[in-house]
Amino acid sequence: MAYSFLMNKTTGKPGVYFQDTLPVLWTNTGRPLKESDLHHQHQANEMLLAALLALDETTAEREEDEIARGKEHHWQRIDSKLNLLLSLVSEVLVKQLGIPPCRDVRLCATQIEISLLDSDQPPRLGELLELRTYLQAAIPKPLILNGKVESLGNKSFVVKFVSHGDAQRELLEKFVFRQHRRAIAQARGSVKFHT
Repeated sequence: MAYSFLMNKTTGKPGVYFQDTLPVLWTNTGRPLKESDLHHQHQANEMLLAALLALDETTAEREEDEIARGKEHHWQRIDSKLNLLLSLVSEVLVKQLGIPPCRDVRLCATQIEISLLDSDQPPRLGELLELRTYLQAAIPKPLILNGKVESLGNKSFVVKFVSHGDAQRELLEKFVFRQHRRAIAQARGSVKFHT
């Protein structure tokens, strides 16, 4: 995983992006979603992002609390058991659901850049797409976003999100920023380890 400050192609301003190799599927919608469908989609996305953030917060807060209270071993055992359970359930679901192939993505709160595999038929410029992006392997539930193809390259394309609710955008910004912050901390840790 890599996270960095990159120039936002739309605004020309720097922004935080989340870069990873993730399962992504896109389909041509041909038209904007109906308001009721969009509302349900936003609710589902907000629940998913809130759950991912809560899992992340719980881990970070628990690590700080455990060090302070000296109960690290107890929480590590519980965490290991929950991770094993989540992993087993995810494995079963992934086999049943048929998760799409992984590809390199660069995601921010307003757009996503998706790499093309050799077997992919690229979308057309201006095409309206529904994107299903699986943000964590342990949680085989996709973040579903709608957007318009803004640019096409030889090996990738960029989709700018449309019909993006405020709450959903804020949660996505928070998720991306947290992943960015974690990557910086991990990079600093690996630099200290190598020096």
